[in-house]
Amino acid sequence: MMADQAMATAPDEAQQAWANIGPPGKDIEINGMPLVEVVRILLHQFSNQFDVILPSKGGAKDTTIDLQLKNVRPVDVFNAMNMSFEIDGTPLHWKLVLNGDRPTAVLQIMDAGVTHQAPTQSTVYYIGDLLRDSAGIGFDKDALFDAIRQVHNDTAPATAPDKVPRLAFHPEAGLLVVTGTLEQISLTMQTLGALHSKVNHDRMGMPINGPIQSAGGGMPVPMTHPALPSPQAPPPAAPTPPLK
Repeated sequence: MMADQAMATAPDEAQQAWANIGPPGKDIEINGMPLVEVVRILLHQFSNQFDVILPSKGGAKDTTIDLQLKNVRPVDVFNAMNMSFEIDGTPLHWKLVLNGDRPTAVLQIMDAGVTHQAPTQSTVYYIGDLLRDSAGIGFDKDALFDAIRQVHNDTAPATAPDKVPRLAFHPEAGLLVVTGTLEQISLTMQTLGALHSKVNHDRMGMPINGPIQSAGGGMPVPMTHPALPSPQAPPPAAPTPPLK
């Protein structure tokens, strides 16, 4: 009955309930600890503001966890464990739901050979300053979208079900809405950072030596070297006046 009720919970409602668990600012350092002990520590640190359901079979409780996290909420810790499970190929996944009005973390044992699809979220970016201006500097919308999609296609694993996030542009406000996984949103942010650097350098007319990289560790964008003006010859010396 609990599972049916949890599955019927609207995802946004469950996400909001988990986001409200606090306060933030907890540091988590776990080295090779059994998962069941990790759960006990989280419940203690966050004053039992949520519930946990573990499977009774499959040895999931004995799975060891390694995490070093700073300034996190419970939802961040469970997301980090899911990423760790995926990296290690461990067939486990935390599902964050509501059981009635109680936030509840349910540990699921995934079927062998089935890849869990990471949850998605949406983020909004202002890209008006990246669009082509009257001087012809910048990108048109299609070229900008193509650059973002190409970066994702080049970096996503071949087996990824959805390599590219969903992009929606609102021209009146110059806003780009990106919907995808946390990894896709992070890569999009890095790509936009690199493109911002390119456009800013173009508008300042600065010579670039080598690739530029965004402050956030974005993808290098190769630049051409603008031609520098040739040095001018010194003016001719004034003629020497004749001797009298």
